[in-house]
Amino acid sequence: MTQIINYTRITTSDKLEDRFLTCQVYEPAETDQANAGRIFSQIEILNPWFPNSQIGQTVINTLIREYYRSSSSSDLQNFEAAVKKVNEALAQIAQNGETEWIGKFSGILMLSKGKDIHIAQTGNSRAYLFRGSRINHITEGLSQGEAPHPLKTFTNLTSGELHQGDRLIIGNSTLFQVFSPSELRISATSYLPMACAIEIAKGLKRKGAHSGNGIVIELTTKDELANIPPEQKVDTVYLDQSGFDINYFLRNITQTATKMLLLVSKKSSSLHKYTRENISPKLKKTLESSKKEIGSITSRASKRFSVENTISPSLQQVESKTGTSQIKSSSGGTDSINKKTTIKNLSFIKAISLIKMRNKFKRFLISSGLHSKNRTKLIAWSIFAVFIILLVSIAISLNMKKSQDRDQALQAKSTEITSLSGEASLAISRNQTDEAIDKLNELLKISTELAGTKYENSIKDIVKDSEKKLASLSSVTVVDKAKEFDISPNAQSLTQINKSLFYFNKSDGIFSKNENSENFEIVINKEFDSESSSSTPLTNDKEIAYLLENHSIHIVNTENLTTQEQSVELNSGSIIRQYLDNLYVLDIDNNQIWRIPRAENEYNETQKYIRDDTVLALYSDMAIDGSIYLLNEQCEILKLARGRFENRFKIDPPGSQEINTGCKKIIASPTQENIFVLRNSGDKLVLMEINKEGKFIKQYEMQSSDEVIDIAFTEDPKALFIRTTNKISQYNL
Repeated sequence: MTQIINYTRITTSDKLEDRFLTCQVYEPAETDQANAGRIFSQIEILNPWFPNSQIGQTVINTLIREYYRSSSSSDLQNFEAAVKKVNEALAQIAQNGETEWIGKFSGILMLSKGKDIHIAQTGNSRAYLFRGSRINHITEGLSQGEAPHPLKTFTNLTSGELHQGDRLIIGNSTLFQVFSPSELRISATSYLPMACAIEIAKGLKRKGAHSGNGIVIELTTKDELANIPPEQKVDTVYLDQSGFDINYFLRNITQTATKMLLLVSKKSSSLHKYTRENISPKLKKTLESSKKEIGSITSRASKRFSVENTISPSLQQVESKTGTSQIKSSSGGTDSINKKTTIKNLSFIKAISLIKMRNKFKRFLISSGLHSKNRTKLIAWSIFAVFIILLVSIAISLNMKKSQDRDQALQAKSTEITSLSGEASLAISRNQTDEAIDKLNELLKISTELAGTKYENSIKDIVKDSEKKLASLSSVTVVDKAKEFDISPNAQSLTQINKSLFYFNKSDGIFSKNENSENFEIVINKEFDSESSSSTPLTNDKEIAYLLENHSIHIVNTENLTTQEQSVELNSGSIIRQYLDNLYVLDIDNNQIWRIPRAENEYNETQKYIRDDTVLALYSDMAIDGSIYLLNEQCEILKLARGRFENRFKIDPPGSQEINTGCKKIIASPTQENIFVLRNSGDKLVLMEINKEGKFIKQYEMQSSDEVIDIAFTEDPKALFIRTTNKISQYNL
């Protein structure tokens, strides 16, 4: 029969502040890996969780990766080779300056394949085998007594075979401080792994030993495992959670309710018949008898009530005539009358109470379905109540299962973040920059999925550390906002010239702000015929060319504060730029860039720049430094020279991750060695500096989630001005 491992882990759901502590089981999903066995690990580092979590998780990940990629036919040789790689990884971590974990590291790494097991051990973690009445300390003597060295963390290995019914308990020092192996023997050999783990967890909780950690393992067969009820095949018992299992509880309710519903359905007809023939006649007879008796009592009470009414006046007359003294003197006659009157009053009260009880009892019988007119109602209500209980139980159970599945998925992501952090650190130590960047980018991406969950705080330090490492590896400079200015929502075409900023407003004219002023002021009060599409400063550093949406071009002189509409005629166009006093207009509709030379201080003639079949569609921004660069949203750059296609390239950032979305603006100048591309990346803006072939140089990150409408750039000092809906933000680079 096929033998298989059944296990239950004992751990905490939340991380411990004073140490890194974990026990994990890796069960491969792929068939080839599954045939190679499972990896069990128990790791404890007696230093704060961060940054030691990276080290502990690196050990586990390295073992898994190296073992399943090995090609030897011997499982033992593959396991030994993987453990050797683990030691090398720890040595590399130590060489990088992370040495506080040395001497505080304990752990067990185990490979299980069928009935064969191979174990590597270090520190104070232990493993005991329970076979019948015998107890075997199988990790005894594996850990060396000499001073710890990273390359010799896991040195000695032991191998053996499990017999069917054997129990193996792997645990840290805390677990075995609370329980001696002999104390564990009865639970280990008498119970299934889940029940044994629960008993251990109870003992650890009683002692307040929440840092206990371990795995209970049993060798069984597939058939025996299949016969174990689902509620007894729990793979994890958490020390920091209640032992109450809501799913188990609701499953029992559902099963019981289902049985009740089936029983009621099968027996409803016979129950109805039995109720009609036996119960109802007896109840009716009892009710009729009670009705007669109560009626008789009521009748007698009524008669006595009438007699009482005749006696009362005479008593009043006697009192009024004789007075109190006469009543006292004739005590015998007066006392007799009072006693008779009291008896009559009590009988009357009892009769009324019995009538009330009869009416209540009748209403109860009617509402419960036992009255002769509603005798099937009880059965119907019973079935309905059971059905409702069943539905509620199923709904609650499904909701709890969904919540647990979600929590497990989030916990897996938290563990993955820890793993990626460790792998990135290893890649950095090996000068594998691209791989490290990829790992860190993936880590930060996953971390966004944990925002707002209980795991967000536990990964906070890892995320901050990863951001710093990524910034260093990616040549990222984080730039804070230097200044911010309010502007009109109707502002358009932000332009910088002579250390002053200008913007266009169709209704009001041209506004300006110099470097010493805090607010924009109107400098040319004029209403234009159309909104502005784009603008560019001219080479004389005193004029700005505006391309309006009606395709007219206006030149604004910032010194004498005049405007002049040019006579050049355009049918379409969206972007205007200048080079050597010539204007260039990007016209996507006509697949052309119009070159407009200046003659006698006037722009009046268009010339075709494009001389080949280059397609300009989908490009949204343009920059010129002698060559023309066109940028699209997918971060592709088209380079043109002398009217012809020269190159098409994408930005090549560090790492293997492609940049293919969010590019908004491109900046180039004859006086600049490199070009700049502004990209919107979620909650931040990234200004990437690249050479003129797309090779990455460095980048600047600015925290901003607002949509970029327009930008202006100054070279000396280097600064970027970004216009959003109603603000302009300044970033000094």
